[in-house]
Amino acid sequence: MSVTVAILNFNGKDQLRRLLPQVRAHGFRHIVVLDDASTDGSVGWLATQSDVITIAGEKNLGPPGNRNRLLHAPTEDIILFLDNDIELLGSDNATAVAAEFKRYPEAAVIGPLIYSTSDEPMWYNWGHDFRPYRWGLAEALNRMAIAHWGDPAVMATIREIAQGAVSNFEPVKDREADWVVEMFFAVRADVFSELNGFDPKFRMFHGGPDFCLRARNAGHKVRFTTSFAAKHLDQRTGTTDARMRDNFASTSYYFQKHFGLSQDVIIPLILAR
Repeated sequence: MSVTVAILNFNGKDQLRRLLPQVRAHGFRHIVVLDDASTDGSVGWLATQSDVITIAGEKNLGPPGNRNRLLHAPTEDIILFLDNDIELLGSDNATAVAAEFKRYPEAAVIGPLIYSTSDEPMWYNWGHDFRPYRWGLAEALNRMAIAHWGDPAVMATIREIAQGAVSNFEPVKDREADWVVEMFFAVRADVFSELNGFDPKFRMFHGGPDFCLRARNAGHKVRFTTSFAAKHLDQRTGTTDARMRDNFASTSYYFQKHFGLSQDVIIPLILAR
């Protein structure tokens, strides 16, 4: 079972310079960069990398649409989507990714443990079905945890409430999950094609949960694994305001698409954050 690595890029030439040697060192041989209309010379630099296939878009589509550029390109059995601000940890991830799919043949999507820049397990790495009440509970528990991080009694209560509902406060272990985050997202190529890729209406956020929900509805499984790991360096493109607008729009669209909630219901919930 072989793997295609597909790296998302938008004005991230310096990130590519850092990440591509890691990808090679981890044993990946089929490497694709999906460039989302960069203006920083990324495509020109990539032309000097003889072992890298570049699919360069003329229009900026955002991450979900950029990933879908791979729908019309040949790939290996497994597609591993990587954001360009990921740092690969451990060694020989190529073998580890393939082995995990062999171990769990019913899994269509597998996501690994991801650490934050503070070297703690990242929040929203994986999760339970992204329903409105769980989203609200997660927001409440996150705020409580930030305010009382150093209080063992409060944190114990938060972890107890979170069980089976909010993954940020649950034990880190291999498990079946409802979704995994899309920044390090391994998917069977046939399922990626079957589902016609990611929903491009998600500009920035929630594309992974949406894809995983559609995969599960089609009878496939999703898994979270600690067999390989990565670190998110959080090199953001765009302004904070733009990210907030994208998050607002994606959350609103997700709840409309999957639960039929109207804007009149969704907007007060989001603004209450």
